[in-house]
Amino acid sequence: NDAKVYAEGKPCHDLQELAAYLNLAQACGTRLGIISWLSMCKDVVLYRESRIEKRRFLQLQMGSVVWDELHITAYGRKKHLVAFDPHGILVDDKESIRKEWERHGGIAIDPVGITTRELIEKINTALLSLPS
Repeated sequence: NDAKVYAEGKPCHDLQELAAYLNLAQACGTRLGIISWLSMCKDVVLYRESRIEKRRFLQLQMGSVVWDELHITAYGRKKHLVAFDPHGILVDDKESIRKEWERHGGIAIDPVGITTRELIEKINTALLSLPS
């Protein structure tokens, strides 16, 4: 296992375009956060290196975004228990995670198989549906 996979991974979306949208949303009062799992491997050194690489990746790809919360946590940890607002919006490619998020009152979006523009539209629609 090598933490470099996080640094060398190719994003599924145009993260600079997404960052520009997120910055606008944040300027309008939206709180932004990331919850990202570490590898299933329990190696402490790999965990530390993976956290560093994930943060480096975020800085490189979305450096203009100032996250209100950033959780890089153990694999399998329930995301609704980690988030400051478990009733917010979660973008996740894993169906079981999205379903669990929704069971706890949040809105979940699947980013797979759609364009960055479509993802932004889904996030925007979800933001508009949140209670004020």
